[in-house]
Amino acid sequence: MNIRTYFFWLLLLLISLYSTKNFVLVKSLGGSSEVNDEVSKRQNVVLIIIDDLGIRDLSCYGSKFYETPNIDKLAAEGVKFENAYAAHPKCLPSRVSLLSGVYPARLGQPAGNTEFVKYGHINAKKCFGKLKAKIFPNKLPSNQAFTLGKAFKEHGYHTAYLGKWHIGIPPTEHGFDRAELYSALGAVKSHFAPYFPTGNILKLKKDKVQAGTYMADLLTQKTVDTMTDFQSGQKKNKPFFVVMSHYAVHTPIEGPRKFHGMFQNKLSNMSPREKNRFKFDHNAVCKITQDNVEYAAMLKSVDDSVGKVRAFLQSNGLTESTTILFTSDNGGLSTRKKHNAEGTVTSNMPYRGGKYWLYEGGIRVPLIIYSPNKQKSRNATSFRSIGMDKYPTLLDLAGLPLYPSVHRDGISLVPALTSPLKVLDRKETFFWNYPTLDHGGEGICSAALKGVYKLVKFDGPISDGYSDSAELYNILNDPFEQNNIAVENPQKVTELLKDLMHWKRHWVNDTDYTKLKCEKFLEYDQWKDVTNSTKVKGKCVACT
Repeated sequence: MNIRTYFFWLLLLLISLYSTKNFVLVKSLGGSSEVNDEVSKRQNVVLIIIDDLGIRDLSCYGSKFYETPNIDKLAAEGVKFENAYAAHPKCLPSRVSLLSGVYPARLGQPAGNTEFVKYGHINAKKCFGKLKAKIFPNKLPSNQAFTLGKAFKEHGYHTAYLGKWHIGIPPTEHGFDRAELYSALGAVKSHFAPYFPTGNILKLKKDKVQAGTYMADLLTQKTVDTMTDFQSGQKKNKPFFVVMSHYAVHTPIEGPRKFHGMFQNKLSNMSPREKNRFKFDHNAVCKITQDNVEYAAMLKSVDDSVGKVRAFLQSNGLTESTTILFTSDNGGLSTRKKHNAEGTVTSNMPYRGGKYWLYEGGIRVPLIIYSPNKQKSRNATSFRSIGMDKYPTLLDLAGLPLYPSVHRDGISLVPALTSPLKVLDRKETFFWNYPTLDHGGEGICSAALKGVYKLVKFDGPISDGYSDSAELYNILNDPFEQNNIAVENPQKVTELLKDLMHWKRHWVNDTDYTKLKCEKFLEYDQWKDVTNSTKVKGKCVACT
């Protein structure tokens, strides 16, 4: 063998050893091509949340005044849920539930420091000892909650949250890699830039946002830009989970002027009986017609936003690999205290009540799921759902494992996409609690929905005309809650009151402090990071 041949074979041997070494290294780091392929093939997920969107605000849900062709198309190509409920009739508690997968009452919502003591986690505060103030802020328990964002991030997703947040500590501490246009506030002061009269609350770069830019348009562009970035270079090897959370159609009611004309024309062609009508209900005035031009223009901008997001997905070949879930956080703003009709902007009729109320108009919301890899047909389903279901549903739609001990109050809705499930196939009882008063003329109230029956329990205040009373409705035959059948069905009232009071005592008014209950709080998985740091030799601080 001559010297050239010797070095040739030696070089081949070294190349072979080097390649093998790197292959083993890649395998040992969990970065094999098989693993990367598995991650890259997972469904992208886009969650679209519209603020205060009522159950009758979309054409596909019955509106004759508003125009929502893009959302209607999403419903026609996906699955529309006809009996979807929010976990609460107000923004903040509902959003806490959506991101955590549990009743807002479990996390002390609706909160405020006073309500935490009166309706929430007195025993848990004792258990957690000195750190109780940090563990129980007045919103979502921040980085101690294993939120939806964290669940997707744990499985290798790009994660982003854009838009209304409203629940305290930033999205970046809840599992979202990036977050824009968020704040702890529940609404902008104006939907036109600069959005707030003083301070750069949304942390906008002023040189990039022109005065007068409409928030829905900016949010949509930011969302498209984020997805574009996630699809660039090596980033496209990972799927994405993107939340687009609109500030619309929450107050202030300001729509783009370009849409005013089309709705003014519609309004002028409506008969007197079709516009500017109200009725009284308890201590509230309720709007019963849809005729607000500004609100219609706002909703049209939201519809255009959905259309632009879908156009991006289609133009980038992502339509079949992206699941979309579209929903609202609570019912439409249709009620105000008596003599204040100016505060009402839409109508949920024929459903009763609106935002802040536990009648159907306050808690029924639109829910549309488009998931090409899961749904077997394009249809509507009467299967009953509630806000906590979105957490396990989105994980299931993405093909990810569920966390039953975390999203313990919700179930995956995927079976409703693949089977003809009916409303009564949902066996769990749904509960709601609203222990505070707000602006809608509502009373202090709680409710339970079980099978065909719904109990609405008022606890005052007497000064506003609310006595300690219970109402009962057959929600299957009387979804508009016009016929109170409590007197004719005392046993059913007693049964549902017992269920409701048991639920409230356990989570909402837990004042009977015991060592056992203290330990139970410490077992709550969503607080595992905190409890590990506040236990003393495996026991809670105040259990002795």
